Amino acid sequence: MITVFKQRLKSIAKRLLILINSRNFVLSVFIIGFIVILYNFIFFVAQNGVNVPFWDQWDFTNIITGKIDLLRILSYQHNEHRIGVGLLITKILAHYSNWNQILEIKFISWLIISSSLLIAYVKYTVNKRIEILDLTIPLVVLNIFQYENITWGFQIAFVLPLFFLSLWTLSLKISNFRLRYAVLTTISLLSSFSSLHGLILPILTIILSAIECFRYKAAATRAFVTVAAANIAAIILYFVDYTKAFQTKPSFLPSWSMIKYFSLAVSNGFFYSTNNIPVNDFITTVVLILFVTGIWKLLTGKQKDNHTLIGCLLTFYSLAFISIICIGRSNFGIEQALSSRYITFTMLIPIGLFFISSSLKHGNYIKIAIIVFMLLNYLLFANKIVNGLEQTTNARRQALECYKTTATTDWGSCYKIFALYPNEEYLDQMIPTVLQYKRGVALSNQ
Repeated sequence: MITVFKQRLKSIAKRLLILINSRNFVLSVFIIGFIVILYNFIFFVAQNGVNVPFWDQWDFTNIITGKIDLLRILSYQHNEHRIGVGLLITKILAHYSNWNQILEIKFISWLIISSSLLIAYVKYTVNKRIEILDLTIPLVVLNIFQYENITWGFQIAFVLPLFFLSLWTLSLKISNFRLRYAVLTTISLLSSFSSLHGLILPILTIILSAIECFRYKAAATRAFVTVAAANIAAIILYFVDYTKAFQTKPSFLPSWSMIKYFSLAVSNGFFYSTNNIPVNDFITTVVLILFVTGIWKLLTGKQKDNHTLIGCLLTFYSLAFISIICIGRSNFGIEQALSSRYITFTMLIPIGLFFISSSLKHGNYIKIAIIVFMLLNYLLFANKIVNGLEQTTNARRQALECYKTTATTDWGSCYKIFALYPNEEYLDQMIPTVLQYKRGVALSNQ
């Protein structure tokens, strides 16, 4: 009797193993998992969108409500960022929607969702199959921790480099060298005029072309020089008539505070949004070890390793981004490294390590460790974000309604409900223009 029972158990286990490993089962689990993650993301965004400009976005009122000046828009500088491409998109969306911030937020959501799908597809093309663990990609990319970027319409320009990076990564699959680098360079140029961190892409293009030219013998030196020159030109073009409009003095000299800032920013990419130096340093150390391991595999491997290559490129992008904010923002204090808007690019580290781990002997253990750690952080910190943002969203909606229904002489009470801009006097000047434009009424300056 016991023997028969054991045989049945073995038979059931064997069938389950066959089922789990079948392509249809894996695909079904991936699709269901993706839909659940996507629904959570879309629901969160829909709950927290408000149709009103917020903070820095008020500075663009005259550009948005005025006539199109293409050269001015494309070369526009906000703080240290050239945001021309994003500002042009914002201007076009505003023209057809009477500057509806909900439409802007939907566009940002589209950028992030598309980036998730592009990276997942890149993983599929490299691996030649879908794995259940590939759910890590949408789980990481479609996160609510980046709430500043996905609930402020103003963040289009800031988020665009993520989309361009994802598109750039997919373009690596183009087999023809000249066509591939023509596409990569074009994407790099668009990325450059999205935000300062968009400049990382032309740098990556130069590095990659050098690797392919000298390591894999895929192109002649002349082709590399052409690619390098075009991308260097894109970088130089960014700084033509550039104004040093930094919010705080940049820190170029290394210091302990910068190291701590760097460590916190790396941890933030894993949703560990806490200033706990030993844990932060441990996470950063593991990241750097795996990144160096990936670089070593690329330099010493006899065959082209696409998993490791893409993983190193994504990780490099994120580490370069963190280095930029360390230089430009660390004087605000190390806690500023935990800003939610940075997660959109620091989250590329776990994704990069996910790719690198795919080519390591025991890589699945690393993938599982990453997933478990990030899920734990999600459970620990997500509820705080949801509750805090709910209060902020309600206050913004109440302030907007107050401005619409209250006499201008009483707008001070609206500002007390929620400050939509740091300067109350400037906000009072812009509110009538924006509300009139949103109603579709022609403005005199048009």
